[in-house]
Amino acid sequence: MTQHLKIDFVSDVACPWCVIGLQRFEQALANAAEAVEADIIFQPSELNPGIPAAGQNLVGHTVEKYGSTAVQPAASRAMIRARCAEIGFTFNMSDESRIYNTFDAYRLLLWAGIAGCQRELKHVFSSRWDIPSTSAPCQTRTSLTRRYTRSALV
Repeated sequence: MTQHLKIDFVSDVACPWCVIGLQRFEQALANAAEAVEADIIFQPSELNPGIPAAGQNLVGHTVEKYGSTAVQPAASRAMIRARCAEIGFTFNMSDESRIYNTFDAYRLLLWAGIAGCQRELKHVFSSRWDIPSTSAPCQTRTSLTRRYTRSALV
C-alpha cells in the first residue's frame, strides 16, 4: 500500500545547497515510489532579504556576510560545483556572478502553487541564478501565463 505524504520543503530558490538537497530528496522519493507518493509544497526561506533589487556581487556579498577572504568563495564554489555535478546539475557561478533578493520569486511560487505548477517553477528558479530576469522563462517553461505572472507581482 502506498503512503501519501504532504511535505513542506523549506529552502531559498537561489541557494545551491538547497538545489542539491532537493535533487537528492527527489531521487530518494523516486527510489521509494512504490511505497511513498509525495506532494511537495515549497516554503520560503529567504537567506538574503536585505539585498537590494539590483543584486550584489557574489564575492563581495560572501566577504561581507561571512567575513571570508576574497579567495575563499572560489574554493567554496569549486566544492559546490563538484556536489552539483554528482547530481547532474550545472552550477555556473563565478567571481563576476551576482546574487539577488528572492522575495518576488517566492511570490511567483505562491501563485504557481495555486496554478498547480509550483514544482515546475521551482526547477526554473533552481537552474537560473539571475532571479530578476526569470519572468520570461517562467512563462515559457511552466504553465504560468504572462498575465498571471504580472498579476502575481503587482
